[in-house]
Amino acid sequence: MTPLPTTSPTFGINPNTDPFFSPVVSPVSESEPEPEPSNDFARLARLTRSNESLFSTQRDLAVRRQRARAYLADPACNPNLAKANLEHLRAKSSETLTVLRMNRLEAQALLARLGPPVSPADPDQNQF
Repeated sequence: MTPLPTTSPTFGINPNTDPFFSPVVSPVSESEPEPEPSNDFARLARLTRSNESLFSTQRDLAVRRQRARAYLADPACNPNLAKANLEHLRAKSSETLTVLRMNRLEAQALLARLGPPVSPADPDQNQF
């Protein structure tokens, strides 16, 4: 008996080794939602961590879009597959940008609630 091939006979793709098909890490953890922070500083820290993760995801998606465009430019490519992958990557990028915008709005609301920043040159303000 012969062993089965590890690549798909239809497309010749091995998802385990092909970087074109590497999974995108979702910016939101589906396993366990993060508990709601109890104070404004904790919320700002959570937003910062979220933004760092989302910016990393955006960089990864940009590399993957570049690879997908390079694949699409290859004369031996499957154009329908490449276009579908590009559309998927654009949708994921749009999703992460939407979450980044929501984080920015939430951070602005938190900062507005804290009040305007105090100028160090203001003699009327007590320092410490």
